[in-house]
Amino acid sequence: LKIGVKKDGTITAVQQKTVLEGGAYSSFGIVTTYYAGSMIPTLYKIPNYKYDGYRVNTNLPPCGAMRGHGCPHPRFAFESLLTMIAEDIGLDSIETARVAAAGAFAIATVLFAYAWTFLFRKRPALSQVKAGDNIFNSGFKQIGRTTKKIFTRYHALRWFMLALLFSPEAGAGVVLSVAVTYLAVTLRMVGIEVGITNLILLIFTIPGSLFSNWLMQKKNPLKTFRYGLIFLTVVIATTVGALDRPERKNWTYLVAVFWGIAYGWIVPAQRTLQVTLTPRGQETEIMGMFTFVTQVIGWLPALIFSIMNEKGVDMRWGVSVLAWFLLLSILLLFGVGDYDAAVQQVKEVGEQELQEM
Repeated sequence: LKIGVKKDGTITAVQQKTVLEGGAYSSFGIVTTYYAGSMIPTLYKIPNYKYDGYRVNTNLPPCGAMRGHGCPHPRFAFESLLTMIAEDIGLDSIETARVAAAGAFAIATVLFAYAWTFLFRKRPALSQVKAGDNIFNSGFKQIGRTTKKIFTRYHALRWFMLALLFSPEAGAGVVLSVAVTYLAVTLRMVGIEVGITNLILLIFTIPGSLFSNWLMQKKNPLKTFRYGLIFLTVVIATTVGALDRPERKNWTYLVAVFWGIAYGWIVPAQRTLQVTLTPRGQETEIMGMFTFVTQVIGWLPALIFSIMNEKGVDMRWGVSVLAWFLLLSILLLFGVGDYDAAVQQVKEVGEQELQEM
């Protein structure tokens, strides 16, 4: 990496060569290589920029994309070198960055203003703002109206959303953090052992999803989802009952098989229910609500687990909180009623809503 600057700290040129280790296959290789070079000029005015990027296949597992892939490492090198340059020419590194950023901001302002004024095409509105509303409050009011309809007209959808509040997806990362804490503290598992456990879990989500698809064809998505939640509840109870001391930690790998099957079983059935119980014409709005209900109290199991742990309660009881949440979700699902009748009711009410609109 080379950076050319004037005495006042103004950047005149940057040259970057990046070699990315890609593992055995390309995966997101082309995109990652592009990001490694294209993101450097975004924060600074760089009039002359040359970038050479190489993605190298190596005898390692394939790499994928995760959180700004390709960006952090070149950025760290660039900012570090910029700080060194500032020290060499007697300038504050913050001032050097401020000079470059100010130029970039000025140019971006002109370009955005031009694009906003001349490049955005005019098109008819997809829907009209209701009388008394404006673009700032209409969205909130629409969500309020839809929520009211769900609780007054969509009987099955209402109970399904209530069940999702306590489903495994309600803070899936929280479930993982609780499980990893239990493995590390109670079973004394080290990082590589926890990693192997997670790998086994991921692998066995595949047969779990295949079984879920088969069961949905034999039964229906609602029963499949409910049976999956029951199965996961049993798995959690078995986990805290059998894996209670470090001497039994090797059995964790077998238990991980059933955790994987359970998650592979549950998720496809849940997604199918979300699709089939969504009124036509309101897909985007309802999917946003699904996202909301699966996350809004996702923090609660971890909080209860932490409080119990700090009070000295056996950690197995803390993990069992996950099972109690699942049991509550199972009970709420019974409010949905018959699956076919629920789908038909959503269809009929949805068509009435479209006609009213």
